[in-house]
Amino acid sequence: MDPVQSEPPDDDAAWVRRVNGRWIVHHGLKDSSDAYLTRLESVDPDRFARSCERARLLVRKCPPGEDPKPWFYAGLFSLVTPSEASQFLADHWFTGQCIPGLASGLGADIRPEGIGLETEAKAQRIRDALGALDAPCQ
Repeated sequence: MDPVQSEPPDDDAAWVRRVNGRWIVHHGLKDSSDAYLTRLESVDPDRFARSCERARLLVRKCPPGEDPKPWFYAGLFSLVTPSEASQFLADHWFTGQCIPGLASGLGADIRPEGIGLETEAKAQRIRDALGALDAPCQ
């Protein structure tokens, strides 16, 4: 069963943990996310809940046919502090690049060699979607 569709709609935290646990990701992103979630849940339960909700909302904004993983992880880490980002996103350039206001603080605005315009455009789409979550309702 697809983990994106399988969790009850009212339990964002369980959905996030299930999705993160099942997806195949590279460079330790799953472990970094688990550690971040565990820490956040213990030190800031409100931000933990909001981060889980934002991960789920961003996956829903992912265009059909596009990999939802970058959207998920950007939503999950979207409320990260600079010190948390240094700890949990140090090895995850793309995720840091997707979070508005975070890229330059991590040095993520320096594009690794071989990253193309399509990748940059995807990061911008995700930043725009995160920005829309933060925009006041009209």
